[in-house]
Amino acid sequence: MRKKILFLGASHHQMPPIIYANNCRHETITCDYIKENPGHKISHKQYYTSTTNINEVFKIAKKEKVNAIIAYASDPAAYTQAVVAKKLRLPGNPPRSIKILSRKNLFRKFLKLNNFFSPKFRVFSKFNNFKIYLNKIKFPIIIKPTDSSGSKGVMKIINLKNIKKKFHNTLKYSSRKSVIVEDFIKRDGFQIAGDGFVLNGKFIFNCYANEHFNEEINKLLPIGESFPSVVNKYLKKKIDQTIQRIFKKLNIKFGAFNFDIQIFNNNKVMIIEIGPRNGGNLIPEVIKYFTGVDLIKLTVDSYLGEKIRKCSFEKVSNNSYCSYMIHSSVSGRLKKISFRNKIKKNIVRKNIYFNIGDKINRFNKSNDAVGSLILKFNNINQTLNFMQNSQKYIQIFIK
Repeated sequence: MRKKILFLGASHHQMPPIIYANNCRHETITCDYIKENPGHKISHKQYYTSTTNINEVFKIAKKEKVNAIIAYASDPAAYTQAVVAKKLRLPGNPPRSIKILSRKNLFRKFLKLNNFFSPKFRVFSKFNNFKIYLNKIKFPIIIKPTDSSGSKGVMKIINLKNIKKKFHNTLKYSSRKSVIVEDFIKRDGFQIAGDGFVLNGKFIFNCYANEHFNEEINKLLPIGESFPSVVNKYLKKKIDQTIQRIFKKLNIKFGAFNFDIQIFNNNKVMIIEIGPRNGGNLIPEVIKYFTGVDLIKLTVDSYLGEKIRKCSFEKVSNNSYCSYMIHSSVSGRLKKISFRNKIKKNIVRKNIYFNIGDKINRFNKSNDAVGSLILKFNNINQTLNFMQNSQKYIQIFIK
């Protein structure tokens, strides 16, 4: 049966569920204030409205009489989805819980109040107050916008050099104009990323990955994820149990969720973030290659209220997969992207977001990616070798 779906967001990373819904012959409506975003080009109807404008999104959803509202790969839009869905009695999770997961300061407070590990943190809106606080603490620290996504404005601060400029750069990515400051916790091994799915309050599926960074450009902005995660079974079980406890306390009923986790001090678990939506960086797509579980389909179907079959790991591949964000260390006009012959055979999917001659930016935030890849290798060691030496295999030339 053909149904109407309102998608909050129309960027490159938000296109997969729109494509899936189109293939199912549903009517797709996109809401995104950036008119050039590619999702607008494939949807049946477009609204050029911010996904965080709850009142306007409510008016659109009511006017169109939609059967579902989906916020894919966007934390800020997830809260809008929850509020509007509740008003219209459409499938969604409790708005209060989604608000906690979407705002870093609220999530840190929630963790602390419920006896989960949380680094010491403070929230600031004014630079002068922030500067006074810095005189009382030890470096390094992490600063983040309280309500942004895609690693925008996230910085590791090691001293007071250019501190005012750094604070205001982070602040500009916060719609609420507030910055969270956290103690820096040194992790053991890889940061852990991945997606999972909740059904009837149960954390029924998860797939964890190793998160990778280009240390020379931005130590806090992922360039991709590799599967399977090298985390051992004991820690995986500990992570699963921690996340299930969080979902239970927040009364989460269903849906896809994205995770950023780190292990520190010999097997202690720190939940950095739980995004109340599917992950970016092609994580759901890679998971489908790796496990056969289609989180994009599950997301759309669950928000339409359709019956969901329990997921399993029965089809886990013997191969290893990864996502990779093609990125540049400098800004300029794109001249050429070169792929060495040695790596071409491993590419199973390639998307280039820019044309030759287009202006591209240094990789400082997720939407600075020039393109994206999914690659397949025989084993995780080969994948890790590629991720750690990717610049030898893929080069970007700037005019």
